[in-house]
Amino acid sequence: MRRLLFVFVCQLSFVAAFGAPVNGVVTSDDRGAVIGVEACEQSDGGVAFLTAFYKNFILTENWGKWEKYYSKRLTDKAFRKLVNDFDYECEQGPCFAWWMFRIGGNDADTNGMRRTLKITPAGNGWYNVRMSDYGKPGTVKVRLVKRQGGYYIDDYVGQY
Repeated sequence: MRRLLFVFVCQLSFVAAFGAPVNGVVTSDDRGAVIGVEACEQSDGGVAFLTAFYKNFILTENWGKWEKYYSKRLTDKAFRKLVNDFDYECEQGPCFAWWMFRIGGNDADTNGMRRTLKITPAGNGWYNVRMSDYGKPGTVKVRLVKRQGGYYIDDYVGQY
């Protein structure tokens, strides 16, 4: 009974953090590991949102299925910034510079970044996203705003 109550409360927290269920409330990564329950054990809804954002989308090889969802989780400011930071020819827009949320280069150690991912609140809506690429640590700063319907990415400071 206690486990059932925890799962129910956790699911409510997950829906509150994301605004809507993703894959039926509890999400999983490309290897089937549960992300949603892990994230909602965090006390901060912004940490839960960013954990799922990174593990489901930024630090995965199968990011395409999540791009439409997360592109709708950008404020106008972040939308414009990600489009402007895309410095390649864009064949079919809008094109986003999602790599700004990572550290390292094109041959980055995605699995290492997933293993070392740590997200902490930094105040005033900012979060420090720490990870390591081939043993070299780095931090990306992400600012979230909470609106009706969940969290939205408002700004970022990447390492590029």
